[in-house]
Amino acid sequence: MVNKIYDAIEKVLRNIDAGGKQSQRFAGEIKTLREVLGYPQLSDDAFEEVQRRSYLTDKLRRLSVEAEGLKASLPTLPLEKWFDGTIEDATIDVFFNEYDLARLLRFIADVGVSLED
Repeated sequence: MVNKIYDAIEKVLRNIDAGGKQSQRFAGEIKTLREVLGYPQLSDDAFEEVQRRSYLTDKLRRLSVEAEGLKASLPTLPLEKWFDGTIEDATIDVFFNEYDLARLLRFIADVGVSLED
């Protein structure tokens, strides 16, 4: 599951970091997510996998402390629509809401990097 999260984040970053005004609007979010993507390589060894996930969780929690008070403007679309090119298509109305970035990062650390995956 954690690999799916990183693949999904990378896909979102590629979509919104396409240049122009949209990329400028998300510059802070892109930078933060690129930092989150600086994770160790996958391993077949169970112990190394637990260490990797622990590292990711710690990193996300540190980032959440730094992000305290920051808001991220994210599309109100369902997550699966983030990947279908909807956001890139200027003819489609996409609405955005402000989200607490620290809370979002803590949620990913607590739920998205779960050992049960």
